[in-house]
Amino acid sequence: MKIENTFTATIYVSAKEHYDGITHTYQETEQICQKYLDKIYQYKQHLGLTITPTNFLYRNGGENGFIIGLINYPRFPSSDEEITRKAIEIAKMFLNKFSQYRISVVTSNCTYLIDKSDIKAK
Repeated sequence: MKIENTFTATIYVSAKEHYDGITHTYQETEQICQKYLDKIYQYKQHLGLTITPTNFLYRNGGENGFIIGLINYPRFPSSDEEITRKAIEIAKMFLNKFSQYRISVVTSNCTYLIDKSDIKAK
């Protein structure tokens, strides 16, 4: 048995571009996550992700989206800072690829609001 300190990061991303744009699919979300995992594996970094479809409800409506989860997996442990850094990297990828205004990243100790103004123009 291997035990590590618990630390989680959860990314909340809408499936819809902007407020009324096209809706992205679970498969697109999975492909983006898989590409990220394949990229970091080249540098001998390990990470496991979960993807869960969800519904965000608001006053007078709501929208579909995804919850992307990261944990401190005991087989390949990471520091809290490393998990947080990777979660923010992934959130910024989705901010661009899904044309979002903002995405939330919730960790075991704080919540980050990643805004499109946080992304430098390319």
